[in-house]
Amino acid sequence: NFEETYLNLEQNNWSGDSCTEGIDKSKLFVNYIPQFATEEVLAQIFAPVGNIESIKIMRDYKTGYSFGFGFVKYFEEEDASKAIDMLNGFNFR
Repeated sequence: NFEETYLNLEQNNWSGDSCTEGIDKSKLFVNYIPQFATEEVLAQIFAPVGNIESIKIMRDYKTGYSFGFGFVKYFEEEDASKAIDMLNGFNFR
């Protein structure tokens, strides 16, 4: 029924999914990564905040061209939260 579907979508932030289920709060989405940046460079920026489990810049698998975004995953959610507070809006070069 339309009304029931509408209420479910509204309660779940219009995504059809719950806003908090399945979210890994230790994994950060990092946007506006310059072409010259590498995972090692990102590690130098994010490592002082806490222990990093992994870093991945998303690239075209054929050309290696960076799409300009990636992910930084910490071992602890608290470190990811600190990184947001400390580095959100960080200007790189």
